[in-house]
Amino acid sequence: MTHKKLNFPQMLLPHTPTHPLRLGLLALVILSLTACQPIQALPATQSAAAASLETPLETANKAVVQRFYEEVVNKKNLEVFQEVFDPNMVEHILGITPYITDTVLLAGLPDLHLTVDLWVIKGDLVTAVVTASGTHQVAIMDVAPTGNKVTFSQIDIWRVKDGKITDVWHNFASADILLQLGYTLVPPAK
Repeated sequence: MTHKKLNFPQMLLPHTPTHPLRLGLLALVILSLTACQPIQALPATQSAAAASLETPLETANKAVVQRFYEEVVNKKNLEVFQEVFDPNMVEHILGITPYITDTVLLAGLPDLHLTVDLWVIKGDLVTAVVTASGTHQVAIMDVAPTGNKVTFSQIDIWRVKDGKITDVWHNFASADILLQLGYTLVPPAK
Protein backbone atom coordinates (compact mmCIF):
# COMPACT_ATOMS: atom_id res chain seq x y z
CA MET A 1 0.00 0.00 0.00
CA THR A 2 1.31 3.44 -0.94
CA HIS A 3 1.26 6.14 1.72
CA LYS A 4 1.33 9.87 1.06
CA LYS A 5 1.78 12.57 3.70
CA LEU A 6 -0.65 15.42 4.27
CA ASN A 7 1.25 18.25 5.94
CA PHE A 8 -0.39 20.88 8.09
CA PRO A 9 0.77 24.48 7.65
CA GLN A 10 3.77 25.07 9.92
CA MET A 11 2.42 28.25 11.49
CA LEU A 12 -0.71 26.58 12.86
CA LEU A 13 1.02 24.22 15.28
CA PRO A 14 3.77 24.73 17.90
CA HIS A 15 7.20 23.57 16.72
CA THR A 16 7.81 21.20 19.65
CA PRO A 17 6.58 17.71 18.61
CA THR A 18 5.41 16.86 22.13
CA HIS A 19 3.75 20.24 22.83
CA PRO A 20 0.30 19.54 24.40
CA LEU A 21 -1.45 21.81 21.89
CA ARG A 22 0.13 19.96 18.95
CA LEU A 23 -0.75 16.56 20.37
CA GLY A 24 -4.27 17.69 21.25
CA LEU A 25 -4.92 19.12 17.77
CA LEU A 26 -3.58 16.00 16.11
CA ALA A 27 -5.78 13.81 18.29
CA LEU A 28 -8.79 16.02 17.54
CA VAL A 29 -8.20 15.80 13.77
CA ILE A 30 -7.79 12.03 13.87
CA LEU A 31 -10.89 11.56 16.06
CA SER A 32 -12.91 13.87 13.80
CA LEU A 33 -11.93 11.95 10.70
CA THR A 34 -12.58 8.54 12.22
CA ALA A 35 -16.00 9.72 13.39
CA CYS A 36 -17.13 10.51 9.83
CA GLN A 37 -20.17 8.39 9.16
CA PRO A 38 -22.68 8.47 6.31
CA ILE A 39 -25.63 10.70 7.17
CA GLN A 40 -28.82 8.82 7.94
CA ALA A 41 -31.72 9.24 5.54
CA LEU A 42 -34.83 11.09 6.65
CA PRO A 43 -37.84 8.93 7.45
CA ALA A 44 -40.13 8.53 4.42
CA THR A 45 -42.94 10.55 6.03
CA GLN A 46 -40.72 13.63 6.40
CA SER A 47 -39.37 13.29 2.85
CA ALA A 48 -42.87 12.95 1.37
CA ALA A 49 -44.14 15.95 3.35
CA ALA A 50 -41.23 18.11 2.17
CA ALA A 51 -41.76 17.02 -1.45
CA SER A 52 -45.43 18.02 -1.32
CA LEU A 53 -44.40 21.63 -0.51
CA GLU A 54 -42.21 21.96 -3.62
CA THR A 55 -43.38 24.18 -6.45
CA PRO A 56 -43.62 22.59 -9.93
CA LEU A 57 -40.40 24.42 -10.92
CA GLU A 58 -38.59 23.13 -7.81
CA THR A 59 -39.77 19.58 -8.54
CA ALA A 60 -38.50 19.90 -12.13
CA ASN A 61 -35.14 21.27 -10.94
CA LYS A 62 -34.76 18.42 -8.44
CA ALA A 63 -35.52 15.92 -11.24
CA VAL A 64 -32.60 17.30 -13.32
CA VAL A 65 -30.16 16.79 -10.44
CA GLN A 66 -31.67 13.39 -9.60
CA ARG A 67 -31.20 12.37 -13.24
CA PHE A 68 -27.50 13.26 -13.02
CA TYR A 69 -27.04 11.16 -9.87
CA GLU A 70 -29.00 8.16 -11.16
CA GLU A 71 -28.12 8.04 -14.84
CA VAL A 72 -24.64 9.58 -15.08
CA VAL A 73 -23.06 8.52 -11.78
CA ASN A 74 -24.91 5.35 -10.77
CA LYS A 75 -25.63 3.91 -14.25
CA LYS A 76 -22.53 5.42 -15.97
CA ASN A 77 -24.68 6.69 -18.89
CA LEU A 78 -22.33 9.53 -19.91
CA GLU A 79 -24.52 10.62 -22.85
CA VAL A 80 -26.95 12.10 -20.31
CA PHE A 81 -24.17 14.40 -19.09
CA GLN A 82 -24.72 16.80 -22.01
CA GLU A 83 -28.48 16.70 -21.49
CA VAL A 84 -28.38 17.85 -17.85
CA PHE A 85 -25.41 20.26 -17.86
CA ASP A 86 -25.33 23.70 -19.45
CA PRO A 87 -22.27 23.98 -21.75
CA ASN A 88 -21.03 26.91 -19.62
CA MET A 89 -21.60 25.18 -16.27
CA VAL A 90 -19.30 26.40 -13.48
CA GLU A 91 -17.97 24.04 -10.79
CA HIS A 92 -17.20 25.83 -7.51
CA ILE A 93 -15.09 23.61 -5.25
CA LEU A 94 -15.46 24.57 -1.60
CA GLY A 95 -12.63 24.24 0.87
CA ILE A 96 -9.00 25.24 1.15
CA THR A 97 -7.49 22.90 -1.45
CA PRO A 98 -9.47 21.05 -4.12
CA TYR A 99 -7.59 17.77 -3.84
CA ILE A 100 -10.29 15.72 -5.55
CA THR A 101 -12.78 16.53 -8.32
CA ASP A 102 -15.79 14.77 -9.88
CA THR A 103 -13.79 13.38 -12.79
CA VAL A 104 -11.05 12.05 -10.50
CA LEU A 105 -13.66 10.24 -8.37
CA LEU A 106 -15.56 8.82 -11.35
CA ALA A 107 -12.31 7.52 -12.90
CA GLY A 108 -10.73 6.19 -9.69
CA LEU A 109 -13.90 4.60 -8.30
CA PRO A 110 -15.55 3.16 -11.44
CA ASP A 111 -18.29 1.50 -9.37
CA LEU A 112 -19.07 4.78 -7.56
CA HIS A 113 -22.68 4.85 -6.35
CA LEU A 114 -24.47 7.83 -4.81
CA THR A 115 -27.47 7.82 -2.49
CA VAL A 116 -29.25 11.08 -1.66
CA ASP A 117 -29.93 11.27 2.07
CA LEU A 118 -31.56 14.70 2.12
CA TRP A 119 -32.97 17.15 -0.44
CA VAL A 120 -33.45 20.89 0.18
CA ILE A 121 -34.92 22.78 -2.78
CA LYS A 122 -35.43 26.53 -2.92
CA GLY A 123 -36.19 28.12 -6.28
CA ASP A 124 -33.36 27.42 -8.72
CA LEU A 125 -31.09 25.93 -6.01
CA VAL A 126 -31.16 22.20 -5.29
CA THR A 127 -29.14 20.99 -2.30
CA ALA A 128 -28.42 17.31 -1.75
CA VAL A 129 -26.66 15.58 1.12
CA VAL A 130 -25.16 12.53 -0.55
CA THR A 131 -23.48 9.35 0.63
CA ALA A 132 -21.04 7.97 -1.93
CA SER A 133 -19.30 4.61 -2.02
CA GLY A 134 -17.05 2.84 -4.45
CA THR A 135 -13.98 0.66 -4.79
CA HIS A 136 -10.55 2.19 -5.47
CA GLN A 137 -9.80 0.44 -8.79
CA VAL A 138 -7.85 3.13 -10.71
CA ALA A 139 -5.04 5.43 -9.48
CA ILE A 140 -6.20 8.54 -7.61
CA MET A 141 -3.74 11.29 -6.62
CA ASP A 142 -0.80 9.05 -7.62
CA VAL A 143 -2.03 6.26 -5.31
CA ALA A 144 -2.08 2.94 -7.18
CA PRO A 145 -5.37 1.02 -6.93
CA THR A 146 -5.74 -0.48 -3.46
CA GLY A 147 -9.06 -2.29 -3.82
CA ASN A 148 -10.20 -0.37 -0.71
CA LYS A 149 -13.90 0.34 -0.33
CA VAL A 150 -14.31 4.12 0.04
CA THR A 151 -17.41 5.66 1.64
CA PHE A 152 -17.97 9.35 2.35
CA SER A 153 -20.69 11.98 2.59
CA GLN A 154 -20.76 15.31 0.82
CA ILE A 155 -23.04 18.28 0.27
CA ASP A 156 -23.80 19.41 -3.28
CA ILE A 157 -25.59 22.64 -4.17
CA TRP A 158 -26.81 22.84 -7.75
CA ARG A 159 -28.25 25.80 -9.66
CA VAL A 160 -30.71 24.75 -12.38
CA LYS A 161 -31.95 27.15 -15.06
CA ASP A 162 -34.14 26.19 -18.01
CA GLY A 163 -33.76 22.48 -17.24
CA LYS A 164 -29.93 22.54 -17.20
CA ILE A 165 -27.39 22.62 -14.37
CA THR A 166 -25.47 25.92 -14.58
CA ASP A 167 -23.50 25.84 -11.30
CA VAL A 168 -22.46 23.32 -8.67
CA TRP A 169 -20.81 23.81 -5.29
CA HIS A 170 -19.17 20.78 -3.61
CA ASN A 171 -17.61 20.12 -0.25
CA PHE A 172 -15.76 16.88 -0.90
CA ALA A 173 -14.55 15.06 2.20
CA SER A 174 -11.03 15.09 0.70
CA ALA A 175 -9.14 14.15 3.88
CA ASP A 176 -11.56 11.30 4.61
CA ILE A 177 -11.25 9.98 1.06
CA LEU A 178 -7.44 10.25 1.07
CA LEU A 179 -7.19 8.42 4.42
CA GLN A 180 -9.26 5.56 2.99
CA LEU A 181 -6.85 5.41 0.03
CA GLY A 182 -3.84 4.96 2.32
CA TYR A 183 -2.67 8.51 3.03
CA THR A 184 -1.60 9.25 6.60
CA LEU A 185 -1.81 12.46 8.60
CA VAL A 186 1.69 13.53 9.54
CA PRO A 187 2.54 16.68 11.47
CA PRO A 188 5.09 18.91 9.74
CA ALA A 189 8.77 18.53 10.54
CA LYS A 190 10.07 21.04 13.04
